Amino acid sequence: MRFTHSTIALAVLFAATSIEAAQPHEDNAKTQPAGSKGALIATVNGKPYSAELFGAFLAQRLQATQAKATPEFQAQVLEEFMTNVVAVQEAEKRKLGEHDEVKAALELRRIEVLSNAVLQALAQDEEVTDVEIKKAYDEFVANTDGTQYKARHILLKSKDAAEKVIKQLGKGADFAQLARDNSIAPNAKNGGELGWVNANQLPKHLSEALSKLKAGRYGKEPVKTQFGWHVVELEDSRTTEPPSLDALKPQLTELLKRRKAMAKLVKLRNNAMVEFNPDIVKTKSAGEPQGKAASTPKPK
Repeated sequence: MRFTHSTIALAVLFAATSIEAAQPHEDNAKTQPAGSKGALIATVNGKPYSAELFGAFLAQRLQATQAKATPEFQAQVLEEFMTNVVAVQEAEKRKLGEHDEVKAALELRRIEVLSNAVLQALAQDEEVTDVEIKKAYDEFVANTDGTQYKARHILLKSKDAAEKVIKQLGKGADFAQLARDNSIAPNAKNGGELGWVNANQLPKHLSEALSKLKAGRYGKEPVKTQFGWHVVELEDSRTTEPPSLDALKPQLTELLKRRKAMAKLVKLRNNAMVEFNPDIVKTKSAGEPQGKAASTPKPK
């Protein structure tokens, strides 16, 4: 059964209501929306699917796309969700879940989801003091360059190509037009416009090159980064003050909690009794239990 666009959008809005409502409110305490826990979003070929499941999918898509939860976007995501549901049902009919590579992929996904879940749970258990937050804030300020640049760049594959562009600039060519015609960067169509960027957000050599330029000037030497060869032009620069401690406190609190949780996880890993298969994993003491001597995961 197919639904009209407006009907889908309206139905999904109810589901989104339950996602966005982190705390119950007096006005809706008596009347639960269709998206409340236990409610169904749809039944597909006789199999029910909960609004809660779709809500998780919608939240994931919103985070991935940074889109707004408009009725149109929700309808689009619902259509995507239903397509996935039908695809899964077809996969189950074909018994694809019994294939070794599919089993491995599903197990890997289960590990990823549960490891992230336990990291969040460990973080929630942690307490962070004001002293720790202040120390983290001071470190942030000390390592933050308050300089911002408004710049353009032209990205090229080789140094020779970059030098040719610089020669054209020396003859009076327009920087933005040269970017549109020659740059291999995604912003080429915008004339190589970078907008305002913090110095520490740029590759080191690019930031250093811009720091030596005056507003309205371009670099006479190409700049090498991991992306290729750049020709840069500085449009303007300014110095900004770092955010206040109060403004950053929520983010710093979460960061510190996550660090403490990761430390606990590393401790669990170090204390785990791990026995590697010596035919596959070669260690200094192959075949013996590997615990504290084993490598530990690094925070991402």
